[in-house]
Amino acid sequence: MTDREKIALIEKINNLLKDEKTKERRTACKDFVDEKLGERVEAKLEEIGFNKEKQKAFASNEKEAVKSFVGFLKNKGKEINISNREIKEVITLSILDKAKAVERLKEYLLRKERIILRKDIEITAKVFNEFMSAKVYTEEKTLEKIAEGLGLKEGEEDYERLKSLRLSRFFLVPLEFREKVQKEKDNTGMKLEDFLLYALLEKDPWQSFSTKSKGEKRTSQGTLLKLIAAFGYEEKEARAFLNEIGSDFIMICDLAFLTAITEGYRIFGRKDPIDVAEVVDFLSEPEEKFAKNFAEEYDCFESPYKV
Repeated sequence: MTDREKIALIEKINNLLKDEKTKERRTACKDFVDEKLGERVEAKLEEIGFNKEKQKAFASNEKEAVKSFVGFLKNKGKEINISNREIKEVITLSILDKAKAVERLKEYLLRKERIILRKDIEITAKVFNEFMSAKVYTEEKTLEKIAEGLGLKEGEEDYERLKSLRLSRFFLVPLEFREKVQKEKDNTGMKLEDFLLYALLEKDPWQSFSTKSKGEKRTSQGTLLKLIAAFGYEEKEARAFLNEIGSDFIMICDLAFLTAITEGYRIFGRKDPIDVAEVVDFLSEPEEKFAKNFAEEYDCFESPYKV
């Protein structure tokens, strides 16, 4: 690929990352957790006498509320675990924008609530940070611990809501879907061994699409993406294919793949899984100078070409 083509790929994935509906779906689970932790923040502020009414009065620049704000922070800061540096920053910001100063105070408290939750449920900072940044798929056991730490119980509305927002990278494969995949494979005119080689797919993942064996079958997002490339699907067909099994292009690694079957197809002038893999590999390399803006996002990147 030329430098110009690489820049075009970066621009494409940038645009995909800006899509609000996709971002909302990607961050929905962590946003729900922040919402619950935000309720704890409000409860703590109310305990120390800075309830919503007083917050509103301060943000509206009411004289008495403004007058007492500095003293309130200095006297009550330790009770809510706010550092002197954070207090100073909030007070300085309040001179310019009082509403934003209240927001900043809550941001600091929310960060501390996240730390408290992580320590309470005893998961590593790496796992918790990956969850909060919505970089990778969340394992079910991790979400169970988070639910427990939030005091959510199975069967309750909030518990079921949290579970429903988790993005899984594994899916049940109904017989009708297996039959469709087998038919699409047959349409390629390739023998199975040749098709698997072309699709960059191993034999074990392919067994999930067997129509002969009985029992529950599961497949991964990575395998589904490999099949999309092997079948030469463009975006509309690819989305329909994923939607049939309850998936979509949501995570950053999915968007890298979507970039490969849109802008990548245009660049190479053909539909070949090897070209798709090249684009995905390029976008997943943080040391690549064209991908430097994605170094942080791709720190936990899991290539869709891993099954």
